[in-house]
Amino acid sequence: MKRIKYYWDACLFVSWLQNEKRVDPTEMAGLKDVLELNERGEVVLVTSTLTQLEVLGSPPDEEVRRKFLDACQRPEVQVVNPSRNIVETALSLRAKRNLPVMDAVHLATAIQSQVAELHTFDEDDLLKLDGDPEIPLRIVKPRVAQMDIEFPESEDDDTE
Repeated sequence: MKRIKYYWDACLFVSWLQNEKRVDPTEMAGLKDVLELNERGEVVLVTSTLTQLEVLGSPPDEEVRRKFLDACQRPEVQVVNPSRNIVETALSLRAKRNLPVMDAVHLATAIQSQVAELHTFDEDDLLKLDGDPEIPLRIVKPRVAQMDIEFPESEDDDTE
């Protein structure tokens, strides 16, 4: 079975590691829901090796550092090195969309990794690109999975 791949922007790792309190509590619930799906092996998380620069800062807290690096070692997490194609795509995105360097790298890595969605909380630059016809993926905040509700068939079907 092919698992869905989601790209995670650095801000999601930061929010998770700091147990951030967001204005909309469903945002963190969605983040935690995706993490649970990942831990069960149902989805793959993809991120750039450069995410480490953004997440760990300087000097990194040792517990945060360990938790982040442990997460990146899991088989359900793919950490992607910037290739020539990623760099060229990022340069093109910067030129066409006026994106900051790291946002261009994250989006280019997501595109080259052929993920279904790029997950982010970045409303300034990335989220506004969702639906752009030149970008072949969704750019959204992580969401709580919708529950499938099954209704039993009625024995009294009065639709005759």
